[in-house]
Amino acid sequence: MAERHRISFPSVARIWRRWKIQPHRIETFKFSTDPALESKLGGVVGLYMSPPETAVVVNIVGIFFGDITRQCLKRGAFSSVKELEETMERYIENYNQDAKPFTWTKSSDHLLGKMKRKQAINTEH
Repeated sequence: MAERHRISFPSVARIWRRWKIQPHRIETFKFSTDPALESKLGGVVGLYMSPPETAVVVNIVGIFFGDITRQCLKRGAFSSVKELEETMERYIENYNQDAKPFTWTKSSDHLLGKMKRKQAINTEH
């Protein structure tokens, strides 16, 4: 990009950082090489579509901790534990105002079809 626009690489890097552009993350999905992927995927999707209650709670907690880490804590700078706690409490209050239940809507066959199509497209390049 720097060469194409006749600017320095550090200039491109500064622009990307300023606008939070991460072109290296556009295609981050990696296909599993696990030969048992199809049977495992069926089990995972089945768990989401007809889950035991404890598995749902564990998954929801995991999703929430990932969200709060990315959206609230990752780039934060806190001068005290109290400030950190207040920031997290504000985040949780806002999160709860817009919270919606998660519903799994795709079957494992649908997901496998999408994955196979994506793999076929990637191997053509």
